[in-house]
Amino acid sequence: MRRDKLLEVLFTRALFTLFVIFLSFQILTGFKETKGETGSLTQSKTSEWTPGSPVITFYLKDYSLLPRVRVLVNNEVKGSFNNRYVTVEVRQGDSIHLDGTFYNSPVNIEVLNVTRGITHPRGGEIFRLNGNILSLGKVAGAGQ
Repeated sequence: MRRDKLLEVLFTRALFTLFVIFLSFQILTGFKETKGETGSLTQSKTSEWTPGSPVITFYLKDYSLLPRVRVLVNNEVKGSFNNRYVTVEVRQGDSIHLDGTFYNSPVNIEVLNVTRGITHPRGGEIFRLNGNILSLGKVAGAGQ
């Protein structure tokens, strides 16, 4: 009986320690966002978009935030996953990339929603990053 209690206490402490380590990692990676230029990629001054303009909303499936996973439109950073959702304004023919080069672990990102009329990328598509930059191709059907 006494041994069971000891094992329960040790298990609880180990679980708590792992939780604190995980939470610390999430907080530390969230506050070390760098700004400026990265090669040919430039940091956008704003991630705002005009109401009524064609937009794509991305959803970070496996994590609550990964601020160094970025959404690029025409090689310009238009958003990063400071939370689970990123919405970017797009036009017909814009080139879309997902940049996950900072993280070595697999990251799954879903195209959660697109404005009516956008035919590529499609809502519901899931893309997997593994420490790379992934091209989603060019936006199709957005008009303009």
